[in-house]
Amino acid sequence: MPTSSQSISQMSMNDLTQVMSNLLDLKLSTLATKEDINHLREDYAALKEENRFLRSEIDSLKLVCEKSVKTIDEIDFRSRRNNLIFKGIKYSSTDDMVKLIGDFCQQVLKLNINTDFFQVTPLGRGNLDDKPLLVTFLRFHDKLAILKNCKCLKNTGFVIQQDYPLNIRQRRSKLLLIRREILRKKFGVRVAILNDTLLIQNERFEWSLAKGLIFQNEEGTRKLSELVGADLTNFINALASNSIPADYFSNNPIGKSVVMSTPAAPSAVQPPT
Repeated sequence: MPTSSQSISQMSMNDLTQVMSNLLDLKLSTLATKEDINHLREDYAALKEENRFLRSEIDSLKLVCEKSVKTIDEIDFRSRRNNLIFKGIKYSSTDDMVKLIGDFCQQVLKLNINTDFFQVTPLGRGNLDDKPLLVTFLRFHDKLAILKNCKCLKNTGFVIQQDYPLNIRQRRSKLLLIRREILRKKFGVRVAILNDTLLIQNERFEWSLAKGLIFQNEEGTRKLSELVGADLTNFINALASNSIPADYFSNNPIGKSVVMSTPAAPSAVQPPT
């Protein structure tokens, strides 16, 4: 082996070949071998399988979580079974709230409800004199009697609503907008909202806050469009992304054709409740 001070011209062909071989070995020593590449392929395949398994686990957990939330909502809803929310009634902090609701039922709803069988709680914060009033009845038939006489509230500015949990209210708001769009496109189609379920032609649709419109645990837009006889895909996609303009229905009355587009800045329309 030649020393570092030995000139290349003094090297023999064997010495030069040895030097080049050593340099080549040094360069190749940093490169991956076939065995290394095979190990990488095996590791990649293992990670890919692990990722697939984790995705499946996440999807399962999401489903379990959504079912658990729905079960909790149902329990919460049952606990509110005898509640109603009265809106639009003016009052002051010194008023007797129970007498106020009793007088309202008698004068507006034409009902005599015994004031010994319900209690009233103002909702919300602040000192507003028209905050909604939560009325809890001891007797369920009193609540039903009031709901049956809600027709007396037409054009009065007063509103009486069921007391729904937050998640149910959110799901209902989506379904109410879908119902409104169906009636806009296909006036006369019978469609109803029962709690947080949309009913049309004996078929039941639900709204998942994670997945959107659901029919029999699957994506339900196509099925609903078939039943209605109108394509609701763009509207439901916009509804899921909260990108329906606030003036959508005022600008698109019944019978008017409209092409949905997704605005750059979403502004959710407020549904009727």
